[in-house]
Amino acid sequence: MIKRICFILFLIISQNILAKSINWNELGNSLQPFDILFEKTTFRITDRFIPGHFGHVFIYLGKRKDLCSNSQLSKSIDENTTDSLIFVEANLGGVRLTNIEQYLNADDLLVLRTPKFFLSTNKKVELIDFISKQLGKPYDFLFDVHSNDKLICTELIYNCFDNLNWQTKSYLGKETLCPDDVAKTLLLNSFSIIKFYHNCKLVNQIKTENKLYKLLTKPRFDLFNLHLFYSEIKENYRNFQWIK
Repeated sequence: MIKRICFILFLIISQNILAKSINWNELGNSLQPFDILFEKTTFRITDRFIPGHFGHVFIYLGKRKDLCSNSQLSKSIDENTTDSLIFVEANLGGVRLTNIEQYLNADDLLVLRTPKFFLSTNKKVELIDFISKQLGKPYDFLFDVHSNDKLICTELIYNCFDNLNWQTKSYLGKETLCPDDVAKTLLLNSFSIIKFYHNCKLVNQIKTENKLYKLLTKPRFDLFNLHLFYSEIKENYRNFQWIK
């Protein structure tokens, strides 16, 4: 009897876990090279220490079959990935290529599309060349956005689009960016919202901007700089131009 109850509970829990997952097959079909993705994974400990809503940001590079023709990336793709969708990220292990298996447990996911005027043929070549040179660089534990030899996820995006007016913050004497800062900057520079999943559910397009606005303007608690927590309240409701 106890075994039967445990088995039933296991089935119920398994169904709930499976139900709460982002449809990556659907999402993958809508992605375009150089889309910028943001994720929030509730159970991940590191997300608890990152100010703001999102805990990580990464770039979609394209399908494996298309990128393998690029000699700069082909070796890393062959060695580190097997999936058809290839992303680049900077995490505790450094800058690396990865696939969707790393993001299957995300609770929230935002996809922003790089404007076409940012992606001329020459710019695409420059981006691939730049990204290939970043692979293998270690994690920047000083969180200094101006460092070039070490990178965190936000610094990778910052360097890919260094001509933007970035909303950096002063943190422990360094200029830094958290994923929410990256999202705000991109939205203010005509990067468009393609899809937004909240609690693993696709948010209705009509409600997306309003929901995202609330999450990105929520005051951020920072254990090391408590005064920033209060200044965020004033800053977040001022000059947020991307919402109409």
